[in-house]
Amino acid sequence: MRTLAITILIAITFIWGSTFIVVKDAIQHIPPFLFVSLRFFIASLLLLPFLPGVKYSSLKKSILGGFLVGTALFGGYIFQTLGLIYTTATKSAFITSLSVVLVPFVSLILWRSKPGMREVIALLLALIGLYQLILGPHFHFNGVNKGDVLTFFCALSFAIHISLTGFYTKSIDLTTFTFSQFLYVGVVSLIFSKLFGEPVMGLSGNPLLALLFIGVFATAFAFVGQTWAQRHLKDVHAALIFSLEPVFATIFAVAFGGETLTFSQVFGGSLIILGILISEI
Repeated sequence: MRTLAITILIAITFIWGSTFIVVKDAIQHIPPFLFVSLRFFIASLLLLPFLPGVKYSSLKKSILGGFLVGTALFGGYIFQTLGLIYTTATKSAFITSLSVVLVPFVSLILWRSKPGMREVIALLLALIGLYQLILGPHFHFNGVNKGDVLTFFCALSFAIHISLTGFYTKSIDLTTFTFSQFLYVGVVSLIFSKLFGEPVMGLSGNPLLALLFIGVFATAFAFVGQTWAQRHLKDVHAALIFSLEPVFATIFAVAFGGETLTFSQVFGGSLIILGILISEI
């Protein structure tokens, strides 16, 4: 089971790494809030047949917990999707990976769980890496891209999501909990799409294929697979595997997205990964 769990998590991380360039291309054709909404509606429909019969008390807790955690999930994907309009897929992947380092500090605020010295060192390394990744060798605030800032809030939202998920999944039905998150994010994203007056367009060709790939594999399969795999692995082992996501994203961005890397970006991204590894080993 352990080997299978590790294999599934690596496959999920590989898929998530590929999505940065896929999403960046898709949102050139599909408005961002509508894209997120459709992505999670697809995932909700796929989970619908697998909803179990549970007691009302458990069902209520699962749904309410799913809605609360879904708020953080909504923030994560909206900030990430909006950020990809203005920043590169590579930078988005590395900045998003900061969520692993931020989790101990979110837990400090939510649960009064104090971070250790390793977490503090990891955060400092990650911040230095973020500086190199975004600003480069010359410290100019004008060099900050608003897409990078949006993506940092994405990382913070995902850190909150991870912390809240760890709290709720100990006592609720996981399928109902996950379905509630998907449905909540889909509905809220659709509401925001209407509020911002995003156009409704026909879907065909590559944008439709990208949306189906993201909805089926990067959302439904990924979240269900992650939940199952983490039953057989310690959280720190899972986090170590997830730290491969920006590596995969960089490979896809350079190979298929036409992006190039500077030494400063490689150095900054390496420091972020080092910080993640120090915080989790």
